[in-house]
This record gives sequence, structure tokens and C-alpha cells, in this order.
Amino acid sequence: MITITVNGKQETIGPGTTVRDYLTLKGTDPAVVVVEINRTIVKKESFGTTALRDNDAVEILRFVGGG
Repeated sequence: MITITVNGKQETIGPGTTVRDYLTLKGTDPAVVVVEINRTIVKKESFGTTALRDNDAVEILRFVGGG
């Protein structure tokens, strides 16, 4: 198991978990979020190939529209 920090909260996940795997696990639609790992934005087309690593700091941002 590896430990990551997501939006300020520590979580434990399995090794080899990709960004897409993590979003699916959390029930989050990858099309509506921006993901940043260690202050670098991950391109949506890389979600399936970008593995999360021990001690990664992950920020998941969802855009909300309104008026």
C-alpha cells in the first residue's frame, strides 16, 4: 500500500493505482475535474497512464458554474 494526500487528507491506496483508477474508485467523472500532482497539472489523456506514487500530493478540482 502507498500513502497519498488528496485535497489535504491522507489516504492509502494500492500500488499502481492510476489517476483514472482513483477517480473511478471515488465515483468522480474524469471529464469534469482537473487533477494536479505535486503542483503539476495532469493532462486528461494521461489519467489512465499516470500512476500515483507514495507521498504524492494530489489536488482534485471540480469546476462549478453559476451566475
